[in-house]
Amino acid sequence: MMIQITLESDLCLPSGDGYAGVVDTDICFDEYGLPYIPGKRVKGCLRECALEIVELEEELEDTFNLLFGKTGDEYSGLLKLGTGRYKDYDTLVSEAKEHSADEILSYFTNTRTATRIEKGHSKAGSLRTIRVANCGEVFLFDCVFPEACETLLRRACNLLRHMGLNRTRGLGEVKCELVSESKDVEHGSLRISNFGELKLLSYIMHLEEPVIMADRSGRPSGCEDYIFGSAILGAMANLWLCDHGRPDNAHENETFKKLFLSNKVFYSAAFPTDGQRIYHPTPHSLKTDKDKYKLFDESKAPYCDMDDNPICKRHGGYANFEKDSTYFYSVRKEVSVHHARPIDKGVGHATSKDGQTFTYEAISRGQMFTGGMIGREEDILELAHLLEKNRNILRMGRSTTAQFGKVSMVPIAFDAISQKELSVLPGARFRLIVRTPLIMSDEKGNDNPNLAQIPILLGNPSLRVVKSFASQTRVAGYNSKWRLPWRQASALSEGSVIILKNEGTVRVTLNQTFIGLRCDRGFGQITLEPLPDSYFYKIKLKAHEVENQNNSKILSELISARKMKEDATVRGVEYAQRLINPPQNSQLQRLKSMLLDQEVDGFAKLVDKIFEIKQEKQRLQILSLITSKDERWFEISNIGVADITKRLNETYYDYDELKVRILSVITEIKHSRRNKGV
Repeated sequence: MMIQITLESDLCLPSGDGYAGVVDTDICFDEYGLPYIPGKRVKGCLRECALEIVELEEELEDTFNLLFGKTGDEYSGLLKLGTGRYKDYDTLVSEAKEHSADEILSYFTNTRTATRIEKGHSKAGSLRTIRVANCGEVFLFDCVFPEACETLLRRACNLLRHMGLNRTRGLGEVKCELVSESKDVEHGSLRISNFGELKLLSYIMHLEEPVIMADRSGRPSGCEDYIFGSAILGAMANLWLCDHGRPDNAHENETFKKLFLSNKVFYSAAFPTDGQRIYHPTPHSLKTDKDKYKLFDESKAPYCDMDDNPICKRHGGYANFEKDSTYFYSVRKEVSVHHARPIDKGVGHATSKDGQTFTYEAISRGQMFTGGMIGREEDILELAHLLEKNRNILRMGRSTTAQFGKVSMVPIAFDAISQKELSVLPGARFRLIVRTPLIMSDEKGNDNPNLAQIPILLGNPSLRVVKSFASQTRVAGYNSKWRLPWRQASALSEGSVIILKNEGTVRVTLNQTFIGLRCDRGFGQITLEPLPDSYFYKIKLKAHEVENQNNSKILSELISARKMKEDATVRGVEYAQRLINPPQNSQLQRLKSMLLDQEVDGFAKLVDKIFEIKQEKQRLQILSLITSKDERWFEISNIGVADITKRLNETYYDYDELKVRILSVITEIKHSRRNKGV
């Protein structure tokens, strides 16, 4: 099911941003300039409408709580609502890439200005401009809810009639309805391969909505830039609970315990990918110059050539290494502004005394991340079946019930995690790269990121740490079942590099992928590899794009229609200025009513309407205006309806062009008469 909202008037849903000197209150639009409606706004409006219904019919209170949740409950409501976008959004995006965001935005929106009147005059400094989405646009929202709640949700949709800013001043009139249309996407089977004695379920995670990965250091509105293994574990556990009716004793279920509580299934972190390469946190040993042009890896030796542009700092970000080339990736993020309305619903925004304004930072939609789940074959097949039942759709991170957190798992052509054996000769050196925070404990059980513990974790005391490029971090988490935070722990941060030496007398073979604590939640993921060459050269990587197979030109048609209206308006104004004896205002108003009549949708119907005018002089004046012919031409030629219709078809491209042009003529004539005092 989907929720469809049609704009019956212009709509302003403020984004919290503005365009200095141009727009004081802006709306929500994406990087392509296409407006959208945040799901949180619509869910809040639907909740208010459903609450009005429940106040009249108290027997629906349980259904309301099931749909929208109840403050203090263990679980959130079962209504999952995505962001509202245009019906043909993917096609519009593929076409919008050929234009600037400002140009696209101008096609779908317009601006309105207003001022405050005091004592009959506008108040100084009160002039303001707002941007609005155009009337007539249609937005679709992905919607998931229990079948038992459909009737209440449908009634709430029908009750929703206004939303957004200035809804009492002509803006924000909408038509909301629940429709059965849905997007059926074939995801195919996920990749299952061998991983030593275990099985690896690999996937590419496509972000269909922004995802909020809570900052591990506890920053309230912060967001990390990769997908935690613990978030994937939690999302899969929630999927299992929803599939089994959310039992209170799930922890006693043998299947649930072995999949999510036994530490026998490992959920790796998901890192950025372009579909061809996987990008991991850049090693701390990789240094760059100020302009990020030269690269040097200090794993073998320190950089000592201090020239005019010295290499002196870590590069950071995400990287993929191939032979002598380095590819870099930057994860896109966005910030959205939200507010909780005051208790008094007559006030439409948060105030200093009541309500709350807050922001969310999130990983932007449209990006891809890849990861894997490792476990016994029967467990991996159970997880794959669970995903297949839900069409490979997951919701993860914060605020997953509206606007955020929807991702789809798609097949992958390569293994997301590789298990390679590293053979180290006596006296040789190699390096360990930390991919996800590595939590270690001392002999007393306290978390302590002591590098001396690493040889023990690798299972070979003959190894010795000889050098390190490491930093520490604090990791935390939250258990929604307990409603308590996880114990914070100190850990080696992503990208830390540890150089080790085999001081034994025999060859050492290593193949570990995870070490340390909380490995089942994606922590402690490592890579073991020989020391690299010293120099790398940066290559600018273009984003991997999939060719659009849709030949539809929706945006091109919209741009052509916009240009046609602009040209027709200009020609109409010029034509009005050349008229010597234009019709009277009463005749112009009559013609305007005909053009705005929805039943008049073509040249023939318009001409028929005009011929209903009984007074011949008025009829000839209007015919002369729309055909650009002198009144005497009609008298001499003695033509009828068919001839005039043919003339209009030759003069105008279509009826819409005539409508725009003649309406601009009428407006210009009236404006000119007002200026002259006629």
